This record gives sequence, structure tokens and C-alpha cells, in this order.
Amino acid sequence: MTKLGIVTGLAFEAKIARAPRHPDIEVLCLGPGPDNAKAAAETLVEGGATMLMSFGVAGALDPALKAGDIVVADCVLARHGDVFSCDPALTGQLHEHQTAIAGALLGANQAIDTIEKKSAAFADTGAIAVDMESHAVARVAQQADVRLTVSRAIIDPAHQQLPSAVLAGAKPEGGLNIFGLCVGLLQHPSQIADVLRLSRQNSAARKALRDFALLGFPQLFLG
Repeated sequence: MTKLGIVTGLAFEAKIARAPRHPDIEVLCLGPGPDNAKAAAETLVEGGATMLMSFGVAGALDPALKAGDIVVADCVLARHGDVFSCDPALTGQLHEHQTAIAGALLGANQAIDTIEKKSAAFADTGAIAVDMESHAVARVAQQADVRLTVSRAIIDPAHQQLPSAVLAGAKPEGGLNIFGLCVGLLQHPSQIADVLRLSRQNSAARKALRDFALLGFPQLFLG
């Protein structure tokens, strides 16, 4: 029996991932970051998942990527040099029916939030995008000997800094703390325009993820 376990770091990502309502898809969001992703992936494997997917938004490292672009990773890189290959058959099935960009994805334990950090990470690793969950999911997949795929929508381009007010508004379980966001904006009012721009980009990324999930997820059960 084929069962897909999907790990997300944010609540809205999990809601989108559940939209196809496929009987053999289980989605689990325990919050952002590698520790939460590891726990979620392990729980899904214990529940019988034969495939793991890391799904959600990512930051661009490649300057060619724009908000709303979908990346289906060929492999996941970790900071200490580990390389985790994504299942080529699953990757191929997703690319066959979706408009997506292939490349390496970098897993980071902390947000790569500045233009300088993004540029350095791109130069050092060649990864085209970065998130904080995929490397943890990939490690669990390798240890459990289950198939891995990673699908991410770009939210912040490489030339754009991620506002600290947004990071301050993130809840540990993956939701949005409006109070924390407002406090962050009061402390850094110059970031209001950046937050509004990121909100528009978030809408583009969400739409791309919704389309990808509805059209792409069923393809994973055809092979």
C-alpha cells in the first residue's frame, strides 16, 4: 500500500496540502523548524507512510526565481555537507504534470533572511532555494528507507530581505501571531512596506501551492 506523509512547518501550508482529500495522504504540521519537522516525519513514518514530502513555502537563493515559482527538488543539502537525494520517479511524476523548477534545495536550521546571507548560501552551495524543514524530513526518510519528494513555492526572492517583524510574528506551532507582528512593526516601522509586499508575494505562493497540490498530488499514486 502506498501512503504519502506530508510535513509542513506552517498552518496554512497544511491546510493547502489537505485540500486534495486523497484517502492515502496524511498531513502533519507541528510547527516550523527542523526539530518540529523531524518529529512530524517520524510520526508519519510510524503511522505507515511509504513516501514523505516536505511541502510549503521557501526563500529563493537563485536570483532568477520569483514569488510563486514552484521548486521540485532533485536533492536536499544540509549545512554539514550531507546530501539527500529525492526519489527520481516521484520527482519525474510531479514535473510531468506541473510547471516546476528543478534544482537543489538547502535546509537551514535558522532563517536565511538577508540578501547577503542568501547570496553567500547560493555561492557556497549552488542550491536554488532554502527552507527550515526539508533537511530534517530528508534525514528521516533516509533513516526509515522511505521515498522522498520536496515541493516548495517561492515567497521571498533572493534580492529581498525577510522583514524581522514577520519572523517575530511566527507562532511556535506554525500560525501567525498578529500581536507579535504588530509589535515588530512598531519597533521597525520602516518595514511596513516590506511586510505589505511580502503579503502580496505570500498570496502568489499560496495560489501556486494550491494549484500544485490539487493537480500534482494525485500523480504520485499513478506510478
